[in-house]
Amino acid sequence: MLQRALTEATSDPAALDIVLTCPASWGAARRAVLLSAAPIGATLIDEPIAAAQYFADVGGTTIPDGGTAVVYDFGAGTFDAAVVRRTGSTFAILAADGVPDCGGLDIDAAIVAHLAQAFTDATAWHRLEQPTSATERRARAQLWTNVREAKEMLSRTSSTLVHMPLIEVDAPLSREDLDRLAAPVLERTAASAREALTKAHVDASDLTAIILSGGSSRMPAVGSTLHRAFGILPASVDQPELAVAEGSLLAGAAATTRHVASTTPPVNTPAGETAAFPDHPGPAATHSAEQPPPTGWRARPLATAAAFAAVLAVAVGTAIVIADRDDNDSPNNQKAQAANNLTGTPVSSPSRSVSPSPTYPAGVDPCLLGTWRSEKQHIYADLDGGRALFTGGGGTLYTYRADGTSTADYSRTQPRTGSLKGSRYSSVIRRSATTPRTRRSTSPPPRKPSPATAKS
Repeated sequence: MLQRALTEATSDPAALDIVLTCPASWGAARRAVLLSAAPIGATLIDEPIAAAQYFADVGGTTIPDGGTAVVYDFGAGTFDAAVVRRTGSTFAILAADGVPDCGGLDIDAAIVAHLAQAFTDATAWHRLEQPTSATERRARAQLWTNVREAKEMLSRTSSTLVHMPLIEVDAPLSREDLDRLAAPVLERTAASAREALTKAHVDASDLTAIILSGGSSRMPAVGSTLHRAFGILPASVDQPELAVAEGSLLAGAAATTRHVASTTPPVNTPAGETAAFPDHPGPAATHSAEQPPPTGWRARPLATAAAFAAVLAVAVGTAIVIADRDDNDSPNNQKAQAANNLTGTPVSSPSRSVSPSPTYPAGVDPCLLGTWRSEKQHIYADLDGGRALFTGGGGTLYTYRADGTSTADYSRTQPRTGSLKGSRYSSVIRRSATTPRTRRSTSPPPRKPSPATAKS
């Protein structure tokens, strides 16, 4: 993903100012993996800091020195809240909270379930909910697209129509319907924002602003929900989905503290490789050439594509009428009657339509699920009274599962080589290791190479 963006931007990545963003809740290991995939010199910024910087510098939101604000980041699949404080020209995170299975897709699922209540033709609806052919799968995908577009339209108008593929009817949907359906989801986000304030020991009356970030925050019901909850009218911009990306450049230039994220890939493996997830290093981290890369390994997906939840910001110039017959039993009349049934009270979320936002056991990182292959590793090992840096080791396959288990397969791993005091060393591992669940503890100290290590 990052490489494609770099290629589209320029043929010389070194000539660019590259800024990456990540959620505030990410630990050092996940940050290190992201930085290791970027060219040397890339800067990593917390998303709430980037959003706050954009609103303060471009969005016209006044946040005085020492003032605090809540960054309300409501995306498609997740929600994150952070309390930030301004110090001079920069921002720092005081506390963060989030709901990993709460986003715009969950509101879409509630709308789909609401539409299902109006139709008595269970067979046709079953084809949309459980498609068995390519045509039905396309119709299901189109239904969800139509629902999302109708939801977005209701941010600008009071009512709209949702076309139902296969059933071939246009169902009415009003903003009042949407507000009722979204209320359970939005209440969860407000509770999460309130929890972030509690963690930061900040009273809502002391807030300077509430900042709306993420595309789903454009819904009018978001602003009214937060206004009722905190007594503050939230600050918004025309394109809240771009606040983090554009603000990351501003925050990257304003940040005065630089950290080198530490070290090691996110699995429990030999020779100093660990599964630690320590606290995140700070508001800004830089991939530095003076020290070894944070993890030293560059991973690419094999079985699945990883959603890094990161934005690459590069500094470059930047209505259908249904004809009825008089016959009350006609198909068109039945469809019209079904559409009229939608004027009743909508169902509440959670809905009978399964939300596309999955949930995972504690300790499982959804961004890592799937199989990955390392291309290069940097491992430190103590030997002969000193510490040697071993490089290489490409080809290791790491598999992460939703049940919390992970496996490292070294059967095709290339040798690691290193040198110390004029001597050269080589280390080869030929086995696989499976952990019962993803660990989140402090990493053990680096281990010495195995007895099979050869010295020349």
